[in-house]
Amino acid sequence: MRRSTFIYLILIISTTLFATGNRVESLGNFAPMIRGDVQNLYFFPQVLPQHNLLYIQGVGNENTQFMFTLGTPEKRWGIASGRMYEDNFITAIHSLGENRAVGFEFKFNTMNHSEVNDISNPQEGSNKYTDFALNGIYGWNSGSNELAVYGGFSRGPGSINYHSIRSMWGNWSPNGTFNYHQPGDYYGGEGSASTTDVALGGRLRRPHEMDIMGIRFATLYANILFDWWGSKSQFSSLEGDDSSVDREDLNNSNIYVNGDINLFNQVSVAGGAVLFYALGADISFISGTTTDKIAETEQTGSQFVVGGPNCNVGFETDHKFGHFRFGLESGINIFYRNKSTYTDTAGDLMDETKDTAIGQGGYYDLSTGWGANYGNLYIDISLNQMFWTAGPQMIFNGDWGTLGGTADIYYLFGRK
Repeated sequence: MRRSTFIYLILIISTTLFATGNRVESLGNFAPMIRGDVQNLYFFPQVLPQHNLLYIQGVGNENTQFMFTLGTPEKRWGIASGRMYEDNFITAIHSLGENRAVGFEFKFNTMNHSEVNDISNPQEGSNKYTDFALNGIYGWNSGSNELAVYGGFSRGPGSINYHSIRSMWGNWSPNGTFNYHQPGDYYGGEGSASTTDVALGGRLRRPHEMDIMGIRFATLYANILFDWWGSKSQFSSLEGDDSSVDREDLNNSNIYVNGDINLFNQVSVAGGAVLFYALGADISFISGTTTDKIAETEQTGSQFVVGGPNCNVGFETDHKFGHFRFGLESGINIFYRNKSTYTDTAGDLMDETKDTAIGQGGYYDLSTGWGANYGNLYIDISLNQMFWTAGPQMIFNGDWGTLGGTADIYYLFGRK
């Protein structure tokens, strides 16, 4: 998985209009280089007029999603819904003519837990939270350039750090807002915790011809992201003498900046097969501070990574049995630096660690898939990627899943 799409982010996970589809995953897992695929809606919503379909993605996966479109290309609507990390969400995309579109994603879930036990160990308590996110993207074509700006806001539960509250609720810390009362060593309290996330970013795809070591590239893709998220918790504890003590628990603040740039191309080869390839690099920086007001400690950390070359290659055959697909994605860290400082203000102690590495870390994945159609009905299947590293052991060891993958099924309207 490409670093630029997964590091540390709460909000950016929810801004995906779709998770990566099986065709994209089977061809190197980089949607911008496969320009005709519906997955490009994640990057540039203005491609919506090109797609009029009913789409079910990830059949056989607990996070199955679906999408349907309606209306003429210039005023088309795309409605999507599904689950991602057990959160329900709904997305709407709307064409504003042939070259512009806007998309919104909305997520909302809430939980309210309460308990009363006055039989053997009198106690009572409640815990509730609300998780909300609203994300938007606007895309337009300016001549041969494709551009998109995106951003979002999310507000969700945070965690309480104080040990006596964890003992009341078992081995986990309550989220959101809570209150409890338990006679004995721990008497009770009430409080709240929350996490807020704000992100802004932009994408560009444009023609850009270049030769690198004899390899021809035709298109450039660039992405920049700024993300901030923070959390805080506070509570009032009920003491043995029935007095109430206000306690500020944790404060946390983080900033993340990421940019990546890629050159890519697709080439038709003999027998109707197509070769896709992309070459790129990325840079990321993250910095955060966590202050524990009760323990009187503070921890700060920062990480700087320069990655590349990142490589994506896909090969798709075309014959009477459908399309067989093979893909590769890989990348390394050219430079990595991590710094962490822990300060015990009560004991006037400090501990600092630093790590610097060149050429350490990275990722490497092979993928395989198959696709076919019957008239306007299409199916794309991807094989479990772990097959390439676990091999036949997958048959005997359930830790790596099964040999099978998932299926994307879609029906195209108005095409023969």
